[in-house]
Amino acid sequence: LHSFPTRRSSDLYNKSTSIGSMLHLQIHVLALVGISLAQQGPVIDLRDAAAATALADAAQNWGFAYITGNDMSEDVVKAARNGSRAFFRLPHEHKEDLLADKSKALKTARGYVGLRGEQLDTSSTGRPDLKEVFDIGLPRFGTDSPHLGANIWPASLPELRETVEAYAEECSAVSARVIRLIAEGLGDSGVFNEAFEAPLRVQRLDRKSTRL
Repeated sequence: LHSFPTRRSSDLYNKSTSIGSMLHLQIHVLALVGISLAQQGPVIDLRDAAAATALADAAQNWGFAYITGNDMSEDVVKAARNGSRAFFRLPHEHKEDLLADKSKALKTARGYVGLRGEQLDTSSTGRPDLKEVFDIGLPRFGTDSPHLGANIWPASLPELRETVEAYAEECSAVSARVIRLIAEGLGDSGVFNEAFEAPLRVQRLDRKSTRL
């Protein structure tokens, strides 16, 4: 899940250049992706008393961290993973009925984008991405409307909405927890409050392809 700030604070951006970079800290949740603890880089348990300091240090000196102790439900994660796989196994024509409206946004517009429908590498040698994606948005806090409009769901997979939204809400809670801990580690627990008062919360399902 991606949580993006929706407003700038002069105080936030003047604290230091390192604090600004914290907003783009990539947090990899081990429980979700099954990455071995033996991987290079900082591994931080969110339950640890030193987690705040460790996260701030990782952001400043590494640019990323692997986190454990996120307290996410294994059942919720498993259900979302199974739901994602079921979605991408749907017949092509069912997914085509859910095509994202790219006139609203080049990325993360609500809905489905097929194989080669996006291109991360826009250089002269870049090629369209070998992936399919399905984007949804969660409502901003205090509202009932997600950014970029309502989500669209496959009629042939009615359980997908419940499983994916439950997973996205838990990821959102982890994101908020990490942001709060980073702020504490920087010595100002409220430094990100204004920027993330009503974040844009985006959940993307994707499936990579080996087809050329």
